[in-house]
Amino acid sequence: MKLCHHLRDSEGHKAELHLLRDLQGREADFLVTAGNRPWFAVEVKKSHRDGARSMRYFADRIGIPHLYLLTLEKDLHTFRDGVTTVSADRFLAALV
Repeated sequence: MKLCHHLRDSEGHKAELHLLRDLQGREADFLVTAGNRPWFAVEVKKSHRDGARSMRYFADRIGIPHLYLLTLEKDLHTFRDGVTTVSADRFLAALV
């Protein structure tokens, strides 16, 4: 939310934060849009082994260009199948 406010207030971008969920229960914890278009989605899991299937599903359907899986595991940063897996502290430190 802080990133969306920053982008709106300081740079004039229409950035918004959403929860993404469908009727079958698939979800992404956060979807950030810019100018009413998907920008990136975030799924938060305890471990990278929990996966990010729902995000891939939504990315294919609505065209989310960047996907992030955040974990509590320290010093983790990988890219596989279109999903960047990174430790939550590293991701959050890089936002603003």
